[in-house]
Amino acid sequence: MGGAAHVEVHDGALTAGARQLESAAGTLEGLASTLAGLCSRAGEAVGPSELAGALAGLGTDFSRAVGTGGAVVAEVAEQTRQAVVAYRTLEETLAGRWAS
Repeated sequence: MGGAAHVEVHDGALTAGARQLESAAGTLEGLASTLAGLCSRAGEAVGPSELAGALAGLGTDFSRAVGTGGAVVAEVAEQTRQAVVAYRTLEETLAGRWAS
């Protein structure tokens, strides 16, 4: 694969990774809103089992979002590293051709 094509592939992967991070951020914002609602309702007449069930679901959603976000960040970091290597290789190749 040529250097420019290699960089384009990684650029696409970085864009996809950024979209996934935005999605994870949206999920976390939703969880924060849910938690705020639960705290508000906790002052009302909410049964302990209802509150416990809601908090358990919130914990599961939060764990899933954080796990997904962490995996996306790791993938974006790896794709960035590979894109930098591809760019440096292209740069060295071009420098070698110009020196000839």
